[in-house]
Amino acid sequence: MSLCSLVFFLFYSPYPTNNNPPHPPHPPLPRPIVQEHLHLRPSIPKFANHGTSRCLPFVTDDLIEEAVKRNESCRTFAPFPRSRTRISTVSVTYGERKEHIQKALQTHIIHNIIHGNDMHVMCNPIVDDLWNKPAFILSVLLEQMLLPPEERYEWLFWADRDTIILDQCRPTSSFLPPEGSDSGADTPNLVVTSDANGLNNGVFLLRVSDWAIELFEDILAFRFYNPDADLRFTEQSAMENVIRMDRFINNVAMVPQEWFNGYPNSEFGPEKFRDRNNTMGLEDFQVRRGDFIVHFAGPWDKDEPMLEWERVIRNMTNVWEMNKVQRHLDGDVQAFWREWGY
Repeated sequence: MSLCSLVFFLFYSPYPTNNNPPHPPHPPLPRPIVQEHLHLRPSIPKFANHGTSRCLPFVTDDLIEEAVKRNESCRTFAPFPRSRTRISTVSVTYGERKEHIQKALQTHIIHNIIHGNDMHVMCNPIVDDLWNKPAFILSVLLEQMLLPPEERYEWLFWADRDTIILDQCRPTSSFLPPEGSDSGADTPNLVVTSDANGLNNGVFLLRVSDWAIELFEDILAFRFYNPDADLRFTEQSAMENVIRMDRFINNVAMVPQEWFNGYPNSEFGPEKFRDRNNTMGLEDFQVRRGDFIVHFAGPWDKDEPMLEWERVIRNMTNVWEMNKVQRHLDGDVQAFWREWGY
């Protein structure tokens, strides 16, 4: 496929674009590192490295061509409507550029090209250890809230760097309340999951709002005002404590883990994920075909397992095209939001 054909397909394909006006320029940011032809039209997503380093993989012609091919299959076979919600993926990775992390980020780049979402990644630490995560989220929120409402992102999609997109066709907005709806005072501003250890904030959706700024200010401050608190999982434990507070809890939607924070089954591996014809032996939180994302949560030696999953997933045909979906969550998502009053 020629470069002109690639650019034409990306610009005029109805699946990844939307009817909103193109995003206007944001306040000064580090120049996103992308191929020059991505700047021909403002609606093509921005991939921004924040800091003095470059941590995002280059958006190469091969990566764009892969996104184009997957987009064509998605438009033909997947059931998801086009999203008009302005969303940006946000993550952090710094230090040594490791292959398994770079390949994981590539799956997010492909997904964002398909769906027309920007991506912001923090490449240099500004505070200590895992607290860089809420610090970066707060910085993005503050920057966005300086913009007029019609120009800012509506939601941030946080994804830890040890996550891999499994279904490139599903838009992240498919987990949100129906567009244009409002359930009143209890409008969800944070959509997040838990696991056996409590809150897991490896993947979540956050509405860009004053509420979100106050939440992440409190998360960052929690350890200083509660020095005796047991923060077993550092900033994650702080976040769990804060969202339980009366001023936040009614706007937190704790959704089933399988929506967007599933874990791999350590016994079966990616080949079994690809080939199996049943889901026997899988817990609900363990991924199967049709799931959106897999999260390799926790501090363990995940380099080789992630590389193997990345190899298998990148070589798989679209599960909607193969008609090999084992879990389709749209009905569950709709039922959940009906319970909220949507």
